[in-house]
Amino acid sequence: MQEEFLNYKFNEGTRKLEPVDFTCRYCQKVTTDSVMHNVVLPITRVLDRTNLVILKSVSYKNMDLLVPRCEQCYKTHKKAKFLTWIIVILLGLTAGYLSFSPLRSKSFYAVYIIPIVMFFLWGFIRDYIVKLHKVKTELNGFKEEPLVSELTKDGWQIGKPHT
Repeated sequence: MQEEFLNYKFNEGTRKLEPVDFTCRYCQKVTTDSVMHNVVLPITRVLDRTNLVILKSVSYKNMDLLVPRCEQCYKTHKKAKFLTWIIVILLGLTAGYLSFSPLRSKSFYAVYIIPIVMFFLWGFIRDYIVKLHKVKTELNGFKEEPLVSELTKDGWQIGKPHT
């Protein structure tokens, strides 16, 4: 049985909320027929939480939400992740060179500060590359989905709950 909710239908067999309208949520231009490029977003709702001294448990209900994404946006997101890896690896190699270079004056910055800065810049680099192609980031694409905001108001959350 399938129930419809905000342009999504719930498929009992697969426990997935599947879109009725397959317009890409990232570029808003292309209608996609392929399910292969969709973003699968696991969502959960806590039913019961037990926090005793010796026992912690959470019982929850879960399902997947399929957010439509066209092939071009899929390739853009994949390319942005790859380029971000290349940039971070090059910055890491530069930091390694600087830390062992005979010209170094303070290797503390190269060994500790540069990796921390790279970690925090990771998301900014990836998002910048995606925005250059005039496409929403993966995170913004599903956060702006009306169904996600309705489900979060109703007690659902993205990902598995913590104990």
